[in-house]
Amino acid sequence: MRTQLKEKIQVALKVFVERKGSQQKAAAALDGVSPALISQLLANNWKDISEQMWNKLCKQLRVCRVEWTLAETGPYKFMKEVLSEAQKHSKVMAIVMPPGSGKTATARAFCDEKGDRYHIECASYMTQQSFLRDILSAMGKDKGGSAPMLIDRIVRELEKKEAPLLILDEWEKMTPKVKYFFITLYNKLENKCGIVLIGTPKLKTIIEDGVNRDTIGFPEIYSRLNRTFLEPKPLRAKDIMLVCQANGITNTADQQMIVNECGGDLRSVNLKVLAMKQLKQQELQELQEEAA
Repeated sequence: MRTQLKEKIQVALKVFVERKGSQQKAAAALDGVSPALISQLLANNWKDISEQMWNKLCKQLRVCRVEWTLAETGPYKFMKEVLSEAQKHSKVMAIVMPPGSGKTATARAFCDEKGDRYHIECASYMTQQSFLRDILSAMGKDKGGSAPMLIDRIVRELEKKEAPLLILDEWEKMTPKVKYFFITLYNKLENKCGIVLIGTPKLKTIIEDGVNRDTIGFPEIYSRLNRTFLEPKPLRAKDIMLVCQANGITNTADQQMIVNECGGDLRSVNLKVLAMKQLKQQELQELQEEAA
């Protein structure tokens, strides 16, 4: 791994420690990382740190191996406004956005800005315990014990905070049994903690279908969301051009080409921007070699 990337990981780790409040809490929130290792990394004692550990930290701290800058697109601003509102007033909300519209990147960036914001990436393989452990891991707390013990620990810790926020990303992917924990969290943390569900339009479909079929738990979930799903306006051409601009594609014709080819998907924009920058770098290098 290049030194430049290691330096980025070190900076990300320093910020992570500051957000968690101590090296002990930061270590508890990271898998396979000890307080002693964190001390070594921050003190530039890198000699005995393996490539495997660097890669593990790179992944857990979400350090991008390629420089990428988020742009203030319409959906980005919309999400930040909703998340801020939920945190400030301990509201429970649901945000629905199409795949590739930047919801996960925005949620991560929002949580990285300050403490007491916890972003949980939900998945279909999650069990009740693994879901609760992931919340505690994000909070830098002990993850051992039974499901009831974990729930109680989460509630106690969040009740100590002034204005905490839980962001459950891709919540629709979890099994119904794990989804029901949303009701438990809501009941125990009402008016004490903001909770925001984030997902694709499938999230809305799953909940509304569950309500129509009177599936156990779903009418309660729907009620707690105030029967409302917040949806930003779709990405516009100017949003995509903002992303291009922020990441080094400044030529209007190049930006328009990406707009035409990306299909409104920021993942596609990312790939096309990186490919275009690489191509331009190769062309420049060839010109320099010819001139020499």
